[in-house]
Amino acid sequence: MEKSTDHETQLSEVYEKLESGDISVLEGIKQANALTAEMTTSQAVDAAGKRTQEVFFNKDVQTAQGKFLRDHPDFNEVISSGVLQPYIDKNPIVDKTIAYFQWKADQGFKRKEESKTLASFKEDKTEQPLSDDDLLNHQLRTIEKMKDSRPARRAALSEEEIENQQMDTLKKMRGE
Repeated sequence: MEKSTDHETQLSEVYEKLESGDISVLEGIKQANALTAEMTTSQAVDAAGKRTQEVFFNKDVQTAQGKFLRDHPDFNEVISSGVLQPYIDKNPIVDKTIAYFQWKADQGFKRKEESKTLASFKEDKTEQPLSDDDLLNHQLRTIEKMKDSRPARRAALSEEEIENQQMDTLKKMRGE
């Protein structure tokens, strides 16, 4: 933009010289045409540079998105299922990607608890078929064990920690 103003100032000076008679009409037209051509070229180069940057940025984004979707093939299905909405509603900073990773972490925790439950059921298994009361008691014991083994809630993250996590996620998506 500074170049454009510089060209406009020079063009104004040419017109002033022309009006005052310091230069001939022919010389004024030559200088004005040269400045206009230079200004147009400069603007075209600037516009082309900006467009090139946009194209490269969009290509980088598309490459990162493609890599992310290859690494997480269930992402679109999970989004369309609606299971991420509670994560997004709970925290306005959370976007679909962060919600996806939170959901994945929760799923891993649930699978871990389910495998503990199955293992404890196998340990309690007897040779005789279990009665309905035995099954109910086993379920109640398992629920109590799960409550006791649940990790304490983490403290809320600071804005800086959230931003750092988002940047780390973005870097992973870019493959950095």
